Amino acid sequence: MITQDDLLLKIKEAALTAVVQILVHKKQSSTNNRLPRGALEKAVESLATSGIAISNDALGKRGNRSLVPNLNEPTQAHPINEIVITHGDRQVSILASPTQCNPNNGDDAGGDDTVDDAIPKAGRPKGTTNIRKRENTERYRQCIASITHDYSTTLTSNKLANKRTVKGYLNNLIQ
Repeated sequence: MITQDDLLLKIKEAALTAVVQILVHKKQSSTNNRLPRGALEKAVESLATSGIAISNDALGKRGNRSLVPNLNEPTQAHPINEIVITHGDRQVSILASPTQCNPNNGDDAGGDDTVDDAIPKAGRPKGTTNIRKRENTERYRQCIASITHDYSTTLTSNKLANKRTVKGYLNNLIQ
């Protein structure tokens, strides 16, 4: 059962939406896409006389938001006339029909399944980044192992011969 409070609430909502639509119309009809001076304040005052308390900011935001299309609402589809595309004596496509026609085979109503398999996927194959990281770490370990082996063999051979190693030998090995 509808009470007087419910009816009063619906009347207030209708009045608020009507005022917002008037402000939007004024904004769209102006040359600089702005509201006339004092229009927002007058609208707030007129709503206040009817018992609706709203701030200038809130009313302005409602007007701005009503100008932006809502992406969650479905768009209205315009009616489409039937378009038939023929190639020679065969029918290639009908725009109004929900199924696709295969130009290779006249009695098949579905699309060609081999077309999707022929198109390569974009990007790297799955797992190649991890494989490359493993290969790089293995090469780094082998490089470090070869540098330490070469340096240690030359260091021990020079110690046995009572010689000094050449200055910058380790830096040369690293580079």
